[in-house]
Amino acid sequence: YKRQVEATPENIKSGDYKLARPFNVAYKADVDEKAKDLITFIMSDEGQKICEEEGYVGEKAGKAYEPIDSDAHITIAGSTSVTPLMEKLAEAYKVKNPNAKIDIQSNGSSAGMTAAMEGTAELGMASRELKDEEKKELEFTVIARDGIAVIVNKDNAGWAQWLMPIIPALWDAETGGLLEARSSSPAWPTW
Repeated sequence: YKRQVEATPENIKSGDYKLARPFNVAYKADVDEKAKDLITFIMSDEGQKICEEEGYVGEKAGKAYEPIDSDAHITIAGSTSVTPLMEKLAEAYKVKNPNAKIDIQSNGSSAGMTAAMEGTAELGMASRELKDEEKKELEFTVIARDGIAVIVNKDNAGWAQWLMPIIPALWDAETGGLLEARSSSPAWPTW
C-alpha cells in the first residue's frame, strides 16, 4: 500500500493530510485582556516553538511576545488532549509574567466549551472543531494542530491495504477522533 498524502507539517497545515485535528482555545468576546494576553503569548514564535517541541504542528508568524507583567488569575478548562501542552505553555507564560496564576482543569472538550460559554473559565480548550452553537457564543484560536500517523508493520501489509483507504472515511473531523462504530462497518478481513 502506498500513502496518498504524507503526514508532514506542511500537509497538515494545508489540510491535504486529513487525519489531523485542531487544538482550539475558545473564549467569550468580552474576556479580560489579561486572559487574551496568554493567547498572544501562545501564538508568538516562542509559544509556537513550545508547541512544535511538544510534537504538534505550530504556526510561527514572526511575532515576538512582549510581557505585560500580568497579575491575572486565569481558569482554563477542557480537552484532556490539549491539557499537557497547555501546562507547558502556562509554565513558560508564568516565567514572563511571574504574578499570573493559571488553573487548568482537564475535563474534556465539551466541558471546556461549556465552561467558557458560562463564564466559569476564561478559556476553554478543545481538541476538535467547535460545534456551530459554540461558534455562535465563542471566539476561538487554533493554537496548534495534532496530526495522527498510522503505522503498520511491513509484515502486516495485507492489513494496510485494507485499512488505509477506509481510515479517512472513519475519521470524524468534528470530534477529532474515529467515528462511532456503525452496523454498516465493513467486515474485518481474514487472511
